[in-house]
Amino acid sequence: MSFRLPAFLLSCCALISATASAQDIAPWRLEPVADALRAASCNQADPAERFEPLSIAVTAAPLSETDPALPQDSPFRFAGGWEISSPDDNFGGLSGLSIEPDGSLLTVSDTGRFIRLGRTDGSLNGTAEIAPMRFENPLIRPGKLTSDAEGLTLADGFAFVSFEHDFRVLAFALESCGASARGIEISDPPSRYGFRPIRANAGPEALWMDGDGGLHVLYEQLRDGRVQTAKVTSDGKAHLSSLPLDPALEDGFRPVGADQIALNDEVTATAFLFRAYDRERGNRNRLDILRSDRDAPKSLFLAPPQQVDNFEGVALERVDDGLRVWVISDDNFSDRQKTLLYAFDVTP
Repeated sequence: MSFRLPAFLLSCCALISATASAQDIAPWRLEPVADALRAASCNQADPAERFEPLSIAVTAAPLSETDPALPQDSPFRFAGGWEISSPDDNFGGLSGLSIEPDGSLLTVSDTGRFIRLGRTDGSLNGTAEIAPMRFENPLIRPGKLTSDAEGLTLADGFAFVSFEHDFRVLAFALESCGASARGIEISDPPSRYGFRPIRANAGPEALWMDGDGGLHVLYEQLRDGRVQTAKVTSDGKAHLSSLPLDPALEDGFRPVGADQIALNDEVTATAFLFRAYDRERGNRNRLDILRSDRDAPKSLFLAPPQQVDNFEGVALERVDDGLRVWVISDDNFSDRQKTLLYAFDVTP
């Protein structure tokens, strides 16, 4: 059984009526519970552990062998691409992606591991580290059914991770206690749409935090053709609603990644990554960047003959001349797929 902080901590000492509707329940916020959450994650009885060095090979990966340029009218510019491989069997299956304060790229794998990719001057420098996720229940070991990590977002020294199969959102105090951090459950998102079960591998696929410190979960499985999101609430639950962005998901596209960043004190940019696959057309992706002060998103489509794989993770970064968006692919631990990392700059 997973551990959850006491209800009085999650609700910041607010009583919640058993008959309260979803609209009446306050959203979960990090700030009021951060100290208690950090103490729970950094169990003083645990031995200090560090990320271990991970051997990787990094090679340049062009967006396309035949036509590397995006259309001239595209608001996106290809800023660089890399293929990453490793002789370590634990490398692979990368889904969530976030940027750490020192510029490193932190990812999570669908076998319950953190993998950190080092950067110098904004580009990969060929260094990497790995650590297995530790759970409040020491009997849980990394594996697909218990540790299928998909979404990742960072805030105030915490790594928040969403999981499929066993739907839940955990908080790891990585900045305070590194690889020793235990994942503390803060939410168990819904596993049903009404009476309809959500497929085990189509649940909380993405995770992002808004400017107020609220956590949002994005589901891969659609409901009546609409993207579903759930905002974590102070009762430790998450209540479903349709995403207020119509992605017009034809041709089998499904949401797989999300991130949000503040552009200034008033405007945020949110990235939504969608994926589609069939045998005839292979992998295809759609990336939407939506500013809070504009109605329409800027969209980028990736499909063959461009070099495309199973992109699942997305992260936003402010750079000197604007906004950069990173995407990373999940190779499913398959020799027929690649771990690709792409960077695109978005015009102001």
